[in-house]
Amino acid sequence: MKRTAWLGVALGLGMMALVGCGPTGKLTTGTVNTVSLVQSDPDYQKMASDYARARVELQKKINNRIREAGGPSNLSQTDLSKFRQMNAELDKKWFTKTQEFLKTRFAHISDAAEAVSRDKGIDLVLVDTPGYPTVEYGAVSITQDLELKLQQTPAKAPEKKK
Repeated sequence: MKRTAWLGVALGLGMMALVGCGPTGKLTTGTVNTVSLVQSDPDYQKMASDYARARVELQKKINNRIREAGGPSNLSQTDLSKFRQMNAELDKKWFTKTQEFLKTRFAHISDAAEAVSRDKGIDLVLVDTPGYPTVEYGAVSITQDLELKLQQTPAKAPEKKK
């Protein structure tokens, strides 16, 4: 088992001990599919569309330069380096935007999960996504509840760096 997984198990057991949810207490668990929450977010969908549009525009520029050169075999090493640099800059820009967006959204999801868990009497929420499935018995999915909560409370815009 990976080190982070062991850490998660240890933290979970430690929290159960602290709140008295050991063999004598009952632990109520919930699950959430964070992937579906992010993918259904209109802001995420717009960001993905903007990225695709920027990628297409860059490819058009590259294709025009190839056409001007008379074909790919007529490109210089400088042209190829410039194309690689343009791609790298675009990827870096969108990677940074995506990371900032996800940081904000996951904080928003976490706040909503806390509120929904409190309302439903849930002690522990597990992330259960297609990429990171969990095995649980008797857990309640709160993904739809979180989606409603997220729609009711808009996410805060990321803070601008000074």
